[in-house]
Amino acid sequence: MVPLPEFLPPRCRLDFAATGGQTLFMADENSRRTDKIEANLAHLEHQVEQLNSVVIEQGRLLERLKKEVQRQSTTLQTMDLESVKANNQKPPHYQ
Repeated sequence: MVPLPEFLPPRCRLDFAATGGQTLFMADENSRRTDKIEANLAHLEHQVEQLNSVVIEQGRLLERLKKEVQRQSTTLQTMDLESVKANNQKPPHYQ
């Protein structure tokens, strides 16, 4: 290995055998970038799980609301039909 001038920091020295052809600075940079990517991925996975649970809960709520609307619609139709029957009296000759 060729000696470097004293003013260069030790991490700038080239040790190709230990780093697989990369400088220590490149290895540190790659490690830092990999750590950042892994942290971002973990954060995104957590967000996806949270959003998934929100979507599932909203699906349940939507089904419950559909049933409620259907029940109220049926009740309203029944009330309208009863109202029409009550207001539609038979003529005296039908009784």
